[in-house]
Parts: sequence; C-alpha cells; structure tokens
Amino acid sequence: MDESNLYQTPEAPIIETEGDASCCGLNRTMFVLAIIGVFILIVLSALLTPVFKENQIIRYLPLVCFAGLVVAMGFRFKNQGSNPWLCLLALIPIVNLYIFGRCLVCPKGFADTKQLDGPGKVILWCYVGLILLNIVSSLSLLNI
Repeated sequence: MDESNLYQTPEAPIIETEGDASCCGLNRTMFVLAIIGVFILIVLSALLTPVFKENQIIRYLPLVCFAGLVVAMGFRFKNQGSNPWLCLLALIPIVNLYIFGRCLVCPKGFADTKQLDGPGKVILWCYVGLILLNIVSSLSLLNI
C-alpha cells in the first residue's frame, strides 16, 4: 500500500501555462478597431440627434462611447502587463494624452520588457508629430 501524503504540495506544476497569464486583454490592433468603432458611433449620434429630437437617449451615446473606450484602455493595460486601473487616469486632462499614447504604442508584455517594437516606434513618432502639429496650429490660430 502506498503511504504518500495526500496533502503534500506537488513537485511539478499541475497545469503548465505558456507565457505570462497576466498578458491577456486587447492587443494593439483590437484597440485601434475599438477606437474606429467609437468614432463611427459618435458620428452617427451627431447625425441622428436632429432626427430624434423627442428621444433624449441619443444624447448620452458619446458618454457611453467614452466609457467603453476607458474600459478598452483597461483591457489594453492588462495586455501590457500593467495595472488595468491606470485607465482611470484618462479622465485627467493632459495625462490622458500619455495614457492614450501608451495604449496605442506599447506592445504586449511591455511592463516586463520595457522595450518598444518596430511598429510601436513608428506609431510613437506619428502620435508625437500629430500632437505637435495640433499645438502649432492652435498657436497659429491665436496669432502668438
């Protein structure tokens, strides 16, 4: 009769998982598709607001879209290996530029590697360029 201890910790892991279990959620492509979907819904709500004058529920669609985008950011941070609650920083002006940029640029598992991949570097330069272009055009409109 085998006298092994049933309550002893097993020598080997019971389930072998491949990779880090914390890296799940939305990848970069799905996040961009979520942004495109939110943009389409906001444009539709702007077009449909005059049609549904009596129905006030259409006014809240942009707010619901923004909340969905914040949730998508949470899943994107989870994919990067970071705390998903960082998505709430998107509610703070100016900080939201950094949070949104990090969601666009950083690859899967960024919290572990701290290295950007090739597409991430290209997206980073485009994102920074668009922000600088926006600042320059805003200052030119103010005649400063």
